[in-house]
Amino acid sequence: MTNKKPKLSIGMIVKNEAKNLRQCLTALQPILTQIDSELIIADTGSTDETVAIAREFTPHVLEIQWKDDFSDARNHTVRAAKGEWYMFMDADEFWKDTDELVAFFNSGEYKKFHSASYLIQNILPGGKTPLTTTRNGLVQRDKNTAFIGIVHESLIIVQPQKFLRSYAIHTGYNHTNPEEEEQKKERNRSLLLRAYRNNPNNLHALSQLCHETVGDEDHTEHKGYIDAGFNIIKDNPKREQFHFFYHRMALFYYWKNDFEESKKYVELYLAKCGKPTIAAIDMYQILAESHNKLGEYDEAAQAYETCLDLCKKMNEGKLNTEPASYDILMCMEPTFTAKINAALLIVYNSQSDYENVLRLSRDTDPTLNAFLPMYLATILETKKFGEAVYSYRQIAKLKESESGLESYGKLLAIFDEKAREHPVQFGAAFADYKNGDTYVLLLQLRYADIQGSDMEKELSEFSNHLKNNPSQEVPFAQAEYLFLLMKHDLSFSEEIGRLGVDNMPEIIAWMVEKRQDFPQVLARYVSNIVFGEALANQWIYNLCISALDAEDLSSAEEGALYRGFTWAAEQYMRELYLPEVLSDEGIEQVTGVYRFAYYSRKADAAMEAGDAVGFLRAMKTAMLQSDRFVRAGRAHVERCKIVLGV
Repeated sequence: MTNKKPKLSIGMIVKNEAKNLRQCLTALQPILTQIDSELIIADTGSTDETVAIAREFTPHVLEIQWKDDFSDARNHTVRAAKGEWYMFMDADEFWKDTDELVAFFNSGEYKKFHSASYLIQNILPGGKTPLTTTRNGLVQRDKNTAFIGIVHESLIIVQPQKFLRSYAIHTGYNHTNPEEEEQKKERNRSLLLRAYRNNPNNLHALSQLCHETVGDEDHTEHKGYIDAGFNIIKDNPKREQFHFFYHRMALFYYWKNDFEESKKYVELYLAKCGKPTIAAIDMYQILAESHNKLGEYDEAAQAYETCLDLCKKMNEGKLNTEPASYDILMCMEPTFTAKINAALLIVYNSQSDYENVLRLSRDTDPTLNAFLPMYLATILETKKFGEAVYSYRQIAKLKESESGLESYGKLLAIFDEKAREHPVQFGAAFADYKNGDTYVLLLQLRYADIQGSDMEKELSEFSNHLKNNPSQEVPFAQAEYLFLLMKHDLSFSEEIGRLGVDNMPEIIAWMVEKRQDFPQVLARYVSNIVFGEALANQWIYNLCISALDAEDLSSAEEGALYRGFTWAAEQYMRELYLPEVLSDEGIEQVTGVYRFAYYSRKADAAMEAGDAVGFLRAMKTAMLQSDRFVRAGRAHVERCKIVLGV
C-alpha cells in the first residue's frame, strides 16, 4: 500500500439526507473512479439511515457536533483531507457532466492553477427555468485552505482560477414544503445577523443577507445591507465583494425603474475598476438595459456590443475571473450570450439598422423562433436573398438530433411562409444549392415551375427523392408535390398508392390553405382525367368536396368539381360495396356523402335520357341526404335546367 496522496479530496457535510444521499453518491462515481480521489463525509447528527448509506461508499465518515456554523462543520472535512486539491458538495447535488472536470485532473492541467469553478444548475419550484450559477468549489489544498462564513459558507479562493463547464444539478431550492422552506430561511437569516452584529464590516455576512432579503416585500432591510456593504468597498476595487455591491446597487435601482440611477452606479463602477473583469459583463448588461428602457438606443447598442465582446474574451480565457469568487454571475448562464444577442437584435431592428440585424441574426440561436421573422423581413428589405440560404442551413442543423425535429418543423413553417410569398427570389437563391435536402429540392421544384421547365422530368426526379427519403420532416412536401402533378395534368395514381389515406386530411387542408388556385387547378384536372382505381377515386372525391367550398368559382369550375366529386364517389362505391347496396333500398346502409353521390348520379342518368321530372326528383332526394351539399346541388340543378330546357 502506497502513502501517495490522492489528487482530489471531496468533502461533504450531511444531516438526515437518506432520501438524497445514495443518488448523490452514485452520480459522483464518474469522478471518484476516474480521478485518484477520496471521499470524506461529516455527519452532524443524523437520526435516519444517512450514516449507514455514507459508509457504503467511503470509509472516511466523521460524526461531529453541530455548532450552528457551516464553515466549522466543513472545516472538519478540510482537516481530514489528504488530497492535493479539495472540492466540496452537498447531498442534494447530483453530477450530470463530469468530462471537463475529469480531464482537468487527469491531463495535469490542474497544476497550472490554484483554484477552479464549475456550474450548478439550480432547480426552482413551480417548474421555473433553472438558474445556472458558478460554484467556486475547487482549491489547491494548503495550510490556509478553509471555509469562511457562518452560513452560505465559501472557500478562500486563490488565483489563478480555471472555469470548468462541468455541472451538477442542485435540488435544494425546489421546496415542496413551504413551512420547511420558511424555517430554513429564518435559520439562515438568524445566523447571518449574528455574524454581522458581531462584526459590522463582515462583507460575507452582508452579501449573504442581501441574498436572503432580496424577495422581501419591504425593500428597506435589503437596501440597508446593500448600502452598508457598498460604503465599505466603494473606493477600493481590490477589496473582496467590490464587484458584488456595485452590481447589487445598480440592479436595485434597475428593479425600482430608476434607470438613471442604475446607469450612474454602473458608470461609477467601470470608472473605478479599471481593466474589465468577468463581473463587467453583468454590469454592461444592466447599463444596456437601462439605456434601452430610456429610449437611448445607440447607447444601448454600444453597451450590448461591449457585453458580447467581453463574453467572447471570457470564453477565450482572456478576462480576469476573480470576481466570480464573490457573486452569482448571470454571464455564466449557458444561454446568456444568446439572450444578449437577441436583445441587441431587437434594438438594431427598431432602428432599421438592417446590416447589423443580418450580422447578428447569423449568431442568434436558431431555436429562438421569435427572431426568425425579423431576420427574414430584413432579408426582404435589403434584398440579400443569399442570407436566406445561411438562415436555412442553421435551421436544418436541428434535424441532426431527434429532439430538434419539432423545433425544425416550427421554424420551417415560418421560413416557408416567406419563401412562398417570394418564390422567384428564394428559388434563385437556392438554385445551385445541392445537398439532397427535401425542402431545398422543393424550393427548386417551385422555381422550375415558375421558369417553365420540363415539369414532367422535374417531378419525376422529386418523386424518386421522396421514395428514397420517406421521412416526414417536411410534412407539406408531399402535398405540394401532388398539387404540382395536378397542375401539370400528370397522373398521381402511383403517388396515391404509396401514400394511402392516413395523411389525406392534412394534405388536402394544406392545399386549401396554402394554394389559392387549388379549386381552379383541381377543376381542370378532374375534367381531363379517366377515373381509375378505388384509392385514386377516394382522393378525387375528397379533394373535390374541399374545393367546392371555395367562394370564387366560375359556373364551369363548380360544375367540373361537382361532376368529379359525384363520379369519383360513385366509382369508389362500386369498388367498395356489393351491387345490391347500390340501389334505392340498399343505399340507406351507407353514409350521407355516398347517398348524395348515388342520387346525384341517378339524376344525371335521368338528364342524359331527357327525363326532366326524373332528374328533379332524384336531385331533391339527393339534397335531403346531406346539408353540406345543398348549395352545390342547387347550382347543379340550375345548370342542368338550361340543358333540359326547363
